[in-house]
Amino acid sequence: PFGAKTDDRFDDDDVPSDDDSKLADEDAGQLSGSGLDASVALPDAAVDGVHPGDGTTPPPFGDIKVTRADAATPPPPECDPRAKWKTGKTPPELSGVVTNAVFDVTPNGEHWLVGMTEGAEEQLVLFDFPGAGTVVPLPDGYSTEHGAALSADARTLVLSRVDGRGFGSATRDAALGAFGSVSATPFQELNDLATQRLVKLSNPALNNAGTRFYYTQTAVGSDLFQARLTSGRFEPQEQLNTDFLSGDSHFKVLSDLSDDELTLLYWDERPERSASAWRSTVSLPFLDPTTLSTQTEEQVLDPHLGGSCTTLYYRNTAGALFVAKLNTK
Repeated sequence: PFGAKTDDRFDDDDVPSDDDSKLADEDAGQLSGSGLDASVALPDAAVDGVHPGDGTTPPPFGDIKVTRADAATPPPPECDPRAKWKTGKTPPELSGVVTNAVFDVTPNGEHWLVGMTEGAEEQLVLFDFPGAGTVVPLPDGYSTEHGAALSADARTLVLSRVDGRGFGSATRDAALGAFGSVSATPFQELNDLATQRLVKLSNPALNNAGTRFYYTQTAVGSDLFQARLTSGRFEPQEQLNTDFLSGDSHFKVLSDLSDDELTLLYWDERPERSASAWRSTVSLPFLDPTTLSTQTEEQVLDPHLGGSCTTLYYRNTAGALFVAKLNTK
């Protein structure tokens, strides 16, 4: 079995706890027709509303404005993209596990969706703590090549099509157990556009409530997009048209977003690094790209943020998995 469980555990200050998670029972309810469970309500400051203290009203959803260099720059969000991280430690449940990708980690750190190689076969493996890893069967037409995602409550799985032309999703009744059949219905509009425009879609990510969807689009270069759930489908697509994220032949691909969707983690192909950036509301571009690293300056690959931005989940160049805590000193 993948990653046999041991009896050793972290100390309380070394592992993610329930307090780190932003999952809440007072949710927005089941999203009709989407197969996505709205399990967490977004903070008011993160929704399409007024950023605290700036006295401005954001544009309608889909109308992105570029922030000018001479504009007053608000302070970074609560999840500071310039944060420093302590040296990571491997969770006992993941000791000895070697991966080629970390596709997603739930905010509480109890569910890891990773890519692994078994012989010549690429496998999608899900670790639901405290159990060992389970291979997730991939239906015809889907693969791990273009990424995968897991909802914050671990009940919705997003898969990428093998041809890169879009996504499909499957659900399960609880945070443990097998997923049902895959449906492309929530992503039909995005998938159709990808086919028409001959572009590839990859690196999916859901916000905590399952109401907004993020992904990378690649053709000659790469661009990041976000889409809003409307009547069970994600539409329309909206480009996050910040200069450093778009229009470049060196790909920049999505890794993760913070709980409030104001801090972005991504992979930059040109310097081969993981980086972070931030924005003041979900209707504005991301700013101030910063290299992401830990105390030991090791390269951080496929980073994901834990609840309240106090935990960083990632793999290193050897494929080992780590959990790093925020360095507050």
